[in-house]
Amino acid sequence: TAPTKTWLFATMRRGARALYALDVTDPDVPKFMWRITNASTGFSELAQTWSEPKIAKLKGTFTRADATVITDPVVLVFGAGYDAAQEDKPTGSLVTPTMGRGVFVVEAETGQLIQFLQPTSGVTGYSFAADVNALDLNADGYLDRIYAGDTNANLFRFDTQQSVTNVAS
Repeated sequence: TAPTKTWLFATMRRGARALYALDVTDPDVPKFMWRITNASTGFSELAQTWSEPKIAKLKGTFTRADATVITDPVVLVFGAGYDAAQEDKPTGSLVTPTMGRGVFVVEAETGQLIQFLQPTSGVTGYSFAADVNALDLNADGYLDRIYAGDTNANLFRFDTQQSVTNVAS
């Protein structure tokens, strides 16, 4: 049988608007898998990457951003990031983030964008810098729901069918 795959995913925090993937299945010969930056197709919302990527499996057939159709992919789920230019302001200042406003779902092996989840228009314009919670509610091995908070203390629920509920603000 094939060896178990071991992958590492690294975010940059204040260091950059990027996410890296390495294959360390053979720790003596690590391999670069992919890098996502805010300049990558579909990732213009990517801000400082503070959110720890959560690994999960999506049930169903999806079309990646590169038009490839995939079934039951292993994915990473993470907040779109922290917009330091807008958030690091004195108390009472107007904050209008221009990036980081949602949650990314990417194929773990390729880094290809599968979904970018955002609250409905007008609900929030704030960054999603914190870790997300990715849940398998019925223990079938597949992601059912994502909870994520923004920097305005709003909490959102994203179902894998892309409906969004503001559960607390």
